[in-house]
Amino acid sequence: MSLTKASIRAEERRRLHSDNTGRLIEYPAQFDLNQEIAECEQEAVAIKVEIKRAYDLPSAEDGYRVLVDRLWPRGLSKDKAQIDLWMKEIAPSSELRHWFGHDPAKWHEFQKRYQAELKQHTELLSHLRQLARRGPLTLVYGAKDKEHNDAVVLREILNT
Repeated sequence: MSLTKASIRAEERRRLHSDNTGRLIEYPAQFDLNQEIAECEQEAVAIKVEIKRAYDLPSAEDGYRVLVDRLWPRGLSKDKAQIDLWMKEIAPSSELRHWFGHDPAKWHEFQKRYQAELKQHTELLSHLRQLARRGPLTLVYGAKDKEHNDAVVLREILNT
């Protein structure tokens, strides 16, 4: 159940709260509403997701490394890549990838189309957000272009 500041303040006045069954329960006397608000705000802090090219050397600061490409990076061994999870299902469809062809002139349209595809993968986005809440998360990609690739779009979505 999500609590807003206004709803928490209303609850503070009454010190009553409805649980999922609709029953009213009284907060314990030691319940600190200001602490509850602070914890809610802390949970709402934006997560920070980084991106890194698969061919760049992994580092400890990368944290959990997720490959977000449909194809494994050419010529890169699994040991050298140090990928914790290969989430190829979240990558752009083969059709979109072929259409885009990493042409910067198609970048804005690629972003729109890829974001539309991602609406079909909300559970995967949620999984990435959960990983980012646990610690550093780096989305790994194989493209040469560091500014026009699927990981850039994913990072933007996850960091907002």
